[in-house]
Amino acid sequence: MKVTAPILPFIASATASCLHGTSLLPRSADGLVEINSFNYTNTGGPLTWYGLSEKNFACSKGKHQSPIDIVTEDIDYAAANSIRFNVPSADNAKFENLGSGLAFHFHTPEYRINEEYYPMDVHFVFENSDKAFAVVGLVFELPYFSNSTPLFDSVFAHIDDIATPGTYTKTDHLDFTALVAHLNSHGIYRYTGSLTTPPCSEKVAWFLSTEPLPLNVQS
Repeated sequence: MKVTAPILPFIASATASCLHGTSLLPRSADGLVEINSFNYTNTGGPLTWYGLSEKNFACSKGKHQSPIDIVTEDIDYAAANSIRFNVPSADNAKFENLGSGLAFHFHTPEYRINEEYYPMDVHFVFENSDKAFAVVGLVFELPYFSNSTPLFDSVFAHIDDIATPGTYTKTDHLDFTALVAHLNSHGIYRYTGSLTTPPCSEKVAWFLSTEPLPLNVQS
């Protein structure tokens, strides 16, 4: 399966609030956006998603829900060069805190590999004309001595600007070159699961890089 995407809206999950302490002084958000009805706590949390809408039936009754614990000896792998991940650079993007999100967003924690949780994932969600979904995902690790992918430095430099759900700001230039190179130079796990946010739709093709991305969160 080949996946190609145009620039997608950039959405910050409220759960990314653990990524704080950048060296930049906080700035005011540029404006307001409407937040989603679901979140990850209390009455809006995952145990109640099925009750927020009848469209969320799979959140409670689904049989192939994501995320899963990826067991490397059992999982399928995508064939070499079978995934084409193409996201062009952008001068900037709207960076929104919707309390949750769909398109290009973060979760912490979510996927496990051989029962080990990683501190955060990034998911790129694609939908074709037949309403079929595919997700390209990567997990992050937090090494003491390693530089982040420049793309995510550009993004997280603005995380304090939108600490409050319902706000947005603009990112700096976004260059996906290093991210594309990372995906093209490592193996990719493949399985069929679901969206990890409502409506939790199943039959979603998942592609996850076998190699974590480094993320430097030192101030």
